[in-house]
Amino acid sequence: ARRAITASFADARTAEDYSAAADRFAREWHEQEAVRLGCDAAAWHKTANVALPSVNREERPYVSVPLALSPTCCRSGVGRLRVVMLRNPFVRIASYFLGDWRRAKPGVAAEVSFEWFVEEALSAQPNRSILDPRDLRHVTPILEAPPAPEWVFFRLEDAVGSVRRVEEALCAPPLWRCGPLPAFPSGSSCSAKGRRAGGAYVRALSVGWPAQLLRRVEERYAFDLATEAAVTGQPAFRPPALPEKPPD
Repeated sequence: ARRAITASFADARTAEDYSAAADRFAREWHEQEAVRLGCDAAAWHKTANVALPSVNREERPYVSVPLALSPTCCRSGVGRLRVVMLRNPFVRIASYFLGDWRRAKPGVAAEVSFEWFVEEALSAQPNRSILDPRDLRHVTPILEAPPAPEWVFFRLEDAVGSVRRVEEALCAPPLWRCGPLPAFPSGSSCSAKGRRAGGAYVRALSVGWPAQLLRRVEERYAFDLATEAAVTGQPAFRPPALPEKPPD
């Protein structure tokens, strides 16, 4: 089913073709799902509106998939294993600042320093011209509270170990779904992602981190950093602080 869905979108050559494919997908999949669940017409139309493309500075718009193909859509989570992608906050912030954010907002980036960018990311009400809601998805903490003990964390830097942890969690009660998972993709594009994951730490070291800013990030992302330490069995990554300026 996933291959059929992917193929239908891969055949689209224009935005109109893509919208038509999304509309057909929504009706052929979501309408049938709504009928199966006994949803009324209003609920079906709402689902269709969510499924149809809405481009927000993305190369390709997102579409949602039916419940049977999307375990994370299960409301109660019964019989599901929650797997959370975990990244170091210092790495996330620096990587996004030096990469996608600069490319998306070259005019703003020319005037905003890294320290200013991080201050806005830590602010309760960031300047929307610097960090809009889409930007905040990339820099807000992954965890706002201690994670549940049954959650499994996946780290791109340790794909093999992460897959093993997922396998072990699936094979444990109450799921008892034992068996090897497919190997983590190792194609050229995925290899490039792996290289970028390692290079992200280099980028985090290439920007200046004043000591006060490091402490604020550690406070704001405390649960992310504590979970990273628990998963890796060693202290979470922390870039060195810039030398203190001597008093005038």
